[in-house]
Order: sequence, then structure tokens, then C-alpha cells
Amino acid sequence: MFVRRVGPWQIKIQVEPVLYSQAELTRTYEQVAGLWHTGLTWAGYQEAYRSAFEQLVQLGWFKHIASGERILDCGIGSGAFSQAFLRVLDRNLQLHGVDLSSQMLEQTEEKLTQSAHLSRQDAGHLAYPMASFGAVLSAHMLEHFEQPLSGIQEMVRVLRPGGVLVLSFTRRSPVSAAMSAFWRNRSFTSADMLDWLRQAGLSDRYVLSYALGSTRWVSLCVVGRKP
Repeated sequence: MFVRRVGPWQIKIQVEPVLYSQAELTRTYEQVAGLWHTGLTWAGYQEAYRSAFEQLVQLGWFKHIASGERILDCGIGSGAFSQAFLRVLDRNLQLHGVDLSSQMLEQTEEKLTQSAHLSRQDAGHLAYPMASFGAVLSAHMLEHFEQPLSGIQEMVRVLRPGGVLVLSFTRRSPVSAAMSAFWRNRSFTSADMLDWLRQAGLSDRYVLSYALGSTRWVSLCVVGRKP
């Protein structure tokens, strides 16, 4: 952000990347799908995700989720986020996952240790009825939305009352600014995310910092509950 004081005025200019079109984004992820999971492991995301879910369990965020409950991962990628969730909760949950990239969905099938319902969908227009899931997860997907609030509202639509939305997102920092040169993704502040969760009607909103690996510099986790 460029900030300059001119007399009694403060001028702020926020530079945002030109986002990929949906076709460009799909093509980019198709190209990197085979290396995606290895990259997440190298960057420490799998351990960071596990640690974050363990903390959220201790804080009581998932007490409402019973064995057999349906869970949705939007922009599931290679399945690292939902895999960490399933391992920590260990409650025989029914996982559904959507992604734009068919190559990413193939990676998910290979990596998951349980069966899952996977489909190629636009997470901005989910093919599920209202109140279908006890929890909705999404890691680093909203950064590609022109209107992130609309993506959050769509995920909240399919979340049942009492359900929890868990989002991992790219935090605004010099590191994320450098990353956007390739990924053309946006980055957010915790205040951005908390406000969008509020506008989407979620209560008990909470921000969790990752404590492991490079994730502490790049990402944050935010959760909210649907009344």
C-alpha cells in the first residue's frame, strides 16, 4: 500500500493484482496439480493445518459434529486441508469436495485415506441445497474471487444452522505480495475476513494464527458459526 501525507490529507493507494479468469485459473492449477501436495508438505502446511484443527477442537468449535455428518471442502485441491480435519476429528465423517481442476481432484483421490464425494464445480455456485453440511472448509480459494464476500455467502448458504465455516487465507504481507506475481491472487487482513463473516451472518467469529513453518508468515485461519 502506498501512503502519503499531503497537508491535512492522507492519500492511500492499494495495488491489487489482475485476477486470473476462471479458465486461466483452472489451466494454471491443472499444470501444477502433480506437484501441489509436495509443495504444501515442503512449506509445512500439512502440519500447520493439523495443529490449527487441534487447537480449534480444544476450543470447542466442533462439538456439534457427530459421526456420519457431511463436510464440504471448497477448492479442495489435493485434499490437504480436509485430510487434516478428518484425521484430527476422527469421527467417520462424509467428505464432499469440489474444485475447478479435474487434475486436482485426481490428486485428492490418490491422497485421501477414505472415500469422498468429489465433483468438478464452481464454488461460487454450489450444486447443493441449503443447510447441507455440518462444516464447510476452504483453503486459499477466496483469494481468486472478484467478490470474496459472495463466495463466503455461498458457503454459508449450504452450511446448516450451528455449523462452522473454516477458512485458511493468504494474509497481507510482503511475502504474499511477491507470491501474487505468479498466482495473481489477492491477500486479506484478519479485519477483512472477520467483517465478511459478519456480513454473511456468522457469529462467534475467531482468527487463529498458524504457528508452524512458513505458514506463519503467509496464512491465517478464520472460523465462524452459523446461528
